[in-house]
Amino acid sequence: AKPREPVARCLYDRERIMNDMTNTGTVGALVGGFALSIFDRPFSLDSLEFSTGIIIFLSVHLCTFSALSSAIIYRRVNAMSDEDAEKFAVKWAHVMKLPQGVFVMGCLCYLVGVILLGIVNNGGLDAHKSYVVAFSLCGGACCVMIGWMLAFVH
Repeated sequence: AKPREPVARCLYDRERIMNDMTNTGTVGALVGGFALSIFDRPFSLDSLEFSTGIIIFLSVHLCTFSALSSAIIYRRVNAMSDEDAEKFAVKWAHVMKLPQGVFVMGCLCYLVGVILLGIVNNGGLDAHKSYVVAFSLCGGACCVMIGWMLAFVH
């Protein structure tokens, strides 16, 4: 008879949950604060500038939501035993993914907002100012590569 395969442990142990929520909440608050400092300027009703303001607004709120939901989950899990935390994480797996998913959306809005703000501050899309777009695309490509590495490279 073949020996039994060991049962895989849950990926959601209490320590991992708390570390993940701490990291997501902290960085979400930082990025949301950066976005809020950009949002502290008047935006005209010009379509590009107005779009920039809306995207920065979304970034502030998504990152704040990420930080708050991380803090709420952290507090809840901190009051549980290790076994209860694992059960909670399995039962509420969709809730456990929420802070990270909202954080990624907030960061993407922040990056797009910064790119658009650079374009707005340099006079809009003009053939003579295409270097702004080129540098923005390079920076965005670097961020996408870092995100890909974090998500898929083990």
